[in-house]
Amino acid sequence: MNYLHFLLPSLALTSYLFVKKQELAHAAAPSRSDNDRGNKENKIRFFGTPKQIYRQFATKEDENGFLAMSYAEFFQALCPYNYQKPKNN
Repeated sequence: MNYLHFLLPSLALTSYLFVKKQELAHAAAPSRSDNDRGNKENKIRFFGTPKQIYRQFATKEDENGFLAMSYAEFFQALCPYNYQKPKNN
């Protein structure tokens, strides 16, 4: 098997990841309100009851008027808010 079949995709992936890393290094810091919201949600995630967590993150109502949680909202409820300032290289 020719080693170029392995080398070219690896090189393409490496260059793509390098470009994405540069984009993330220059990402804008979240606003103060985003930080406040994220910290409030973290308190609910870590110290709230399951009912409080569900009420905080479920935003859609079904046809009967009950709250429903999408997959994205469920994922958001599980993942804590964590912002770290970009490192200067």
